[in-house]
Amino acid sequence: MGCKHAIPVMVRQGGGVIINNASINALVAMPGADAYTAAKGGIVALTRVLASDWGPKGVRVNCICPGGVDTPMIAPVLQDPQVRAAMEANCPLGRVASPEEIARVALFLASDDSSYVNGVILPVDGGWTAR
Repeated sequence: MGCKHAIPVMVRQGGGVIINNASINALVAMPGADAYTAAKGGIVALTRVLASDWGPKGVRVNCICPGGVDTPMIAPVLQDPQVRAAMEANCPLGRVASPEEIARVALFLASDDSSYVNGVILPVDGGWTAR
């Protein structure tokens, strides 16, 4: 809904940047997360079509796909030492991300430094999806 309502305003104002947030679950399977995976996959597909449709009008659309991030949403999970150890063991960097690390990627995508970046689905996952 945000894209639907923001894009016409951005076009009238000469362009803009949309940064969608999905998850590595849009890119790799996680047993038992079928609804979540489908929803995040939809965001990835939406990002691609919006980037293609609206890029010519000056609106860049990209998507960040974070891996595990130490936020209140997963804090209860991370409190379990076995679960945290498993998450860290499956990540080539050996840790979960801080929210600030994801925010820095969003800042880059929103800035003029990424002025030629459009339609990108960017895993920010410490190498999780590289395995």
